[in-house]
Amino acid sequence: MNNVRLHHFLLALTVHALLLIFLLVGAQCTRKPEAPQIIEGVIVNEAINKPAPTPPSRDTPPTPEPKPKADEVQQQIQQQRIKQQAEQRQQQELQQKQQQQQREAQAQAKREAEQKAREAELAKQQADAKEKAEQQEAKRRADEAQKQAQAEEKQRQQAALDAKKKADAEKRAQEEQQRKAAAEEKRREAELAKALGAEEQAREIGQVQQTWALQITDAIQNAWVRPPGTDLSLTCKVKIHVLPNGQVTAAQVTRGSGNPLFDDSVITAVYKASPLPQPSDPAAFVPDISITFVPK
Repeated sequence: MNNVRLHHFLLALTVHALLLIFLLVGAQCTRKPEAPQIIEGVIVNEAINKPAPTPPSRDTPPTPEPKPKADEVQQQIQQQRIKQQAEQRQQQELQQKQQQQQREAQAQAKREAEQKAREAELAKQQADAKEKAEQQEAKRRADEAQKQAQAEEKQRQQAALDAKKKADAEKRAQEEQQRKAAAEEKRREAELAKALGAEEQAREIGQVQQTWALQITDAIQNAWVRPPGTDLSLTCKVKIHVLPNGQVTAAQVTRGSGNPLFDDSVITAVYKASPLPQPSDPAAFVPDISITFVPK
């Protein structure tokens, strides 16, 4: 918008300058004494500050003015343009300064309003905090009184409960003592019966094991083959490891006869007699059996 106005102003200034030139040229061509015509125009140069010329009298012919040169016109136009730009800058700076002052005033007013709002909010918060503290203090006192009453009631109930527990504990202790005495009596009777039974069972198992050993010896005797020239008065002791099904897994001489052929014949007879007879009572079974072999 400023460029358009500047363009219009320069155009008008150029037209006025050309019109002034035409008038001056026309004034020089005529010799009739006429009153000077005053042409209004805007020309910026150093001649503006000079005193205006005295208008010629009617008897004196007008002195022809010198024809302005094109360079002077361009210089005047340029000076006018510079002046207008300077005025526009001054106006813009003035407007910016006014706007800045207005913004600062608004900001100051806003700050003052915010400060007042903060002070009001702070006062409200302090009042609310004081009221809340008073309410909390009143509630705390009421809670303490209630807790004290509850503690006293709980203490009374606990005392009654402790007394009842003590009586019940004494009664249970007496009953437990009687029960333990009866149980101890029963235990002694059971142990005695068990000892008698175990002794009887041990005797029975011992008899079964003796019979079982004789059966094993007879089985080995039946499987034994006498080595030629062996004395029948020889004896040896053999340890046999046997499974519950009678299968022999190991056999060794623990006391030899002095005759290796005789001892080896007995070991051979043990493996030959496998599986060995089983006891009539499974409780009598033992995995390791020691027998003394005596030839028949």
